[in-house]
Amino acid sequence: MKLFKRLNHKGISLIEAVASNIIIALVIITTMSIIINLRLQSAIAEERYRAYTDADISREQMIDRLAYTDLQAVIETSLGRPMVNGDVYVLTDTAAQATCPTNFPCTYMYDINGHDYPTTITFTVQSISLKLIDFDISIQYFQTRTLVVEGMIYG
Repeated sequence: MKLFKRLNHKGISLIEAVASNIIIALVIITTMSIIINLRLQSAIAEERYRAYTDADISREQMIDRLAYTDLQAVIETSLGRPMVNGDVYVLTDTAAQATCPTNFPCTYMYDINGHDYPTTITFTVQSISLKLIDFDISIQYFQTRTLVVEGMIYG
């Protein structure tokens, strides 16, 4: 009996050593997971900011440089008829590079500020009598996330 008591006080057992290693491993794994997730969220936020900046620049340049009559001509040419309320005209970055109408700022759709985001611009005729065309600039950033910025062109 004296021998058993003596062994009990000499150090930690194998079970205690394994348990402490498991606890330390769990703490390290949890910490690394949190750090990796924070870095990913930071990268996503940075890409979102860049995408929003590019979309905002595109919107402002389109509002400043694209006349209602020019856009009306582009829409009517693509439809093959006079436009009516509710008509939709869509430009994507690949379509814009292939065939870009004259007087249309297709260069605002791709490679803005050195970033090459897949971009789609959707024009919707809101009111012919008020000469109002609404547009959405949709930019895909960071894999499959999408940002949409809206604007209006009126005559």
